[in-house]
Amino acid sequence: MHHKSHTRKRGIPQLGKYEIKHWNLEVGWGLKDVIARVNRIRRENPALQDTFNLRFCEVGNNNILAYLKTTSDLANVVLMVVSLDPVNPQSVVLRVPIWDLGLNENEPYMAHDLLGGELCIWQGTHIHIDLNPHLKRRREQDFEYFL
Repeated sequence: MHHKSHTRKRGIPQLGKYEIKHWNLEVGWGLKDVIARVNRIRRENPALQDTFNLRFCEVGNNNILAYLKTTSDLANVVLMVVSLDPVNPQSVVLRVPIWDLGLNENEPYMAHDLLGGELCIWQGTHIHIDLNPHLKRRREQDFEYFL
């Protein structure tokens, strides 16, 4: 199949149905730095190296996607919480399947925001999370047992 390149409105080059964009990775909110951090997080977390360990979590907001990835021994547990809305802030009460992680409702556990560095102590199955696309950092949670 051959697609002809042509120019569409405002002189933006087009290739079929895909628009070619040129991103300046050095300005704004540091896209280059975010990509570098995400790649480092992917390398450092064994749970992110497997494709057969994905489990979606219950959320009360259709604009939020949340899922868990774990190693089989639960030594590495990563929870991703993603906003599907690139414009508006979103809030969600996330249901964390703590029993599958070897925890109970009365046992606190630590959540580590791997992109932002923030540490939080959570307890129970229902956790409130706010996502704001206007802030520089995005939320991605890594669970560790809190002793």
